[in-house]
Amino acid sequence: MALAIKFLTETPHALAQLKKEQDMIRSRKGKSEALEWNDYKSMPFTQCVIDETLRVASTNSGVFRQAMTDVNVKGYTIPKGWKVFVSLRAVHMNEDHFKDARTFNPWRWQADSGTNSMSLFNPFGGGPRRCPGAELARVELSIFLHHFVTQYRHVVLDSCRRRSVGVLSNNKDAKAVSHYRAAPGNLERLKPRKSVELWMGA
Repeated sequence: MALAIKFLTETPHALAQLKKEQDMIRSRKGKSEALEWNDYKSMPFTQCVIDETLRVASTNSGVFRQAMTDVNVKGYTIPKGWKVFVSLRAVHMNEDHFKDARTFNPWRWQADSGTNSMSLFNPFGGGPRRCPGAELARVELSIFLHHFVTQYRHVVLDSCRRRSVGVLSNNKDAKAVSHYRAAPGNLERLKPRKSVELWMGA
């Protein structure tokens, strides 16, 4: 979640497109009406943001597999019983598969983008050992991003001193929040009324 916000903050055009998509969904709902499965399924650009976040900064760097028989890979033999580490991060950051691989570009996942590397995108592993919580993780991140962009606006601070800024939630029950930047590292504090404080570090 924190990395998604970091990348969106550094890519304002993506943040604006994400907010537009989520505002449209929120406009069809009542003030306090919860999101439903159909709402989740109508977030195509949000899914692009999630895919790109998982590609660029997945917390799952790779998976271990054990060779059940001798396996030949490009002239090299992996003996039966050996354990192999498959680096998902190396694949996701490979320029041969993803153009400008180190650039956060959620548009690469759109249907008409020409990206043909979906078979190489495995942030949750693959096969029978694929993470059973993959879809749940995507739902949670989608809901978080929905509330974050529809209820908050945030500012990246330049100084290392505490200062109060007029960052208001779209929710009229919210109030201005105070942002802090501490050295080393940066902290942002969002405190809407009647809610839990949210600290973000960068």
